[in-house]
Amino acid sequence: MRGQRKIHLASVLIMLLPFVCFQQPFVRYIASVVILIAVSATGQAQTYSLVIGVDGLGPYGLQAASTPNLDKLMSGTWAGVGSAYRGAVANHAYAGGVLGTATQQATLSGPGWSSIHTGVWNNLHGVTDNSFSGSRYTERPSYLKILESQVPGIHTAGISSWNPINNNLFAPDGVNPNLDFRLGTNENDVQSTAAAVSQIARLSNSNRGAIFVHLDDVDIAGHTTGAYSSNYLTNINDVDSQVGSMLNAIKSRANFANENWQVVVVADHGHLSGGGHGGQTQMERTIPIIVSSQNTQQGLITADRRQPSMVDIPATVFNHFGVSAPAGQSGQALGQSVVGPSNVASLSNGLVSHLAFDGNTLGSPGTSGGTVVGNVQFTDGRFGQSVTVAQYGGGIVRLNQDLGALFSTNRDFAMSMWMKYESFTGDPAFFSNKNWNSGNNTGINLALQNLGGGSLDLNTKTDSAARQDIEPFGGLSAGEWQNLVFNVDRDGTSLLYVNGALFGEIALTSAGSFDGAFNWTFLNDGTGAYSQGSITGLKMDEFGAWNRKLTLDEISYLSQNSIQSVPEPSVGLLMMAASGAGVWWRSRSSRRSRPKAK
Repeated sequence: MRGQRKIHLASVLIMLLPFVCFQQPFVRYIASVVILIAVSATGQAQTYSLVIGVDGLGPYGLQAASTPNLDKLMSGTWAGVGSAYRGAVANHAYAGGVLGTATQQATLSGPGWSSIHTGVWNNLHGVTDNSFSGSRYTERPSYLKILESQVPGIHTAGISSWNPINNNLFAPDGVNPNLDFRLGTNENDVQSTAAAVSQIARLSNSNRGAIFVHLDDVDIAGHTTGAYSSNYLTNINDVDSQVGSMLNAIKSRANFANENWQVVVVADHGHLSGGGHGGQTQMERTIPIIVSSQNTQQGLITADRRQPSMVDIPATVFNHFGVSAPAGQSGQALGQSVVGPSNVASLSNGLVSHLAFDGNTLGSPGTSGGTVVGNVQFTDGRFGQSVTVAQYGGGIVRLNQDLGALFSTNRDFAMSMWMKYESFTGDPAFFSNKNWNSGNNTGINLALQNLGGGSLDLNTKTDSAARQDIEPFGGLSAGEWQNLVFNVDRDGTSLLYVNGALFGEIALTSAGSFDGAFNWTFLNDGTGAYSQGSITGLKMDEFGAWNRKLTLDEISYLSQNSIQSVPEPSVGLLMMAASGAGVWWRSRSSRRSRPKAK
């Protein structure tokens, strides 16, 4: 009936047009727009959904691997530059339920995929491990079954590389979804992708469709060699190619220009750096979610007011089809709110040091700056100018304020900076308050190391605790600006973020003082004379230090924007933020088009 009413409205407007005498050009223009809208409403684009589940994919892997197709999905350009599609990304979505509540569940695949399909945690769907015993799918069915009951004529398909999903969530037993197509491929992602491509091609032009496909190889690689491995990243490269095959199948449909697609990518859990999952560390709990559609906002999905999670997937799909989620589902549609200046008005709160490096080393008003030692220059930066050195070891910038003493032994703190390099040898430090000849010296040190290309070594040592490092495999590309954020929780977990994605964690590292022998220093270690490595083309820009932890939205914002772009929201500022976001997406696309690792 709704479509009929639209047709009647269009017909009436068109019939009235000859009888209406518009005297003013503006009035004629408005009338023509109204009529065009009414006419376009007479035809309704057919609606389709594709949900791609990537087992064991963490935000680190998505950022560190080469993923040109997923990048296009995130940037909204997968359907062609200038298309109506946009992409929203949640780097800070979570698995494992809400800690300390009845919803907390193991970061295992059984509970994870059950939550993704049902939109509730294990206290309601009943699955607590990979046996799927105790499932209550009768009361909490898969979103595919709900679509079957609420969308007449819809074609549904469930495809899984891990057979327990097929045997339980997709079982044709009258309890689980009565799918039009179901397939278990026994851990064969190539077959799963081929089946998904076939299903996409066969979808009717007259009926709506929803396809779920599960890919397993990334999780297998995580278990076999760990998340910090070339094998893990290579399997993510392969998933990206498989995603590309599915996207090409969508774009190749004869009626694609008149179709309304939503593509979602989600993981069931992350992985420990050495491999494995099931616990509640941040590396296991943090997952990425990508949503692309014509009704999605472009950007990074907000997380501070309400953190996205795996239970949001059904609500996101239901919203696309215009159907209501069942009572009791806790999920919400994702992609409707993205990070902007209004989300981070507090960046000046607790900011104790901010160096923009725009031709000098002064601190912004109310914050401390730095002092040049030796020979440094200023050149083009990520924002405005940056600081650089002609020869590694030839000059440094040292902070004027002893932040290690300021943070003492019990204050949470955070640091953010941008860096870029062209090549390096050894393990050269580029930000440090210690002598890097020994990582056991007190302080915090950031250095490059040669693991799978450009990699970080975040080294930490307090005066009363053991040395601990975060050493991700790869993730930093030569010739590209990288945003690095380190959040220190004095009675919790310290976290490293690269370009807004979680790259590693250190549990309970922060007892004691990080006050090293030197104030924190840029372009070398604290001594300014480290000689067991070298960097060419090293640049640093936009440094900030806070006497508190940064929020998730602040971390997301800093991965695209400068600190100084926050204080005065205005039309100009909004344009600046939008421009920064566009540069960030283009930078990702350029960086991630490099060849796959062998």
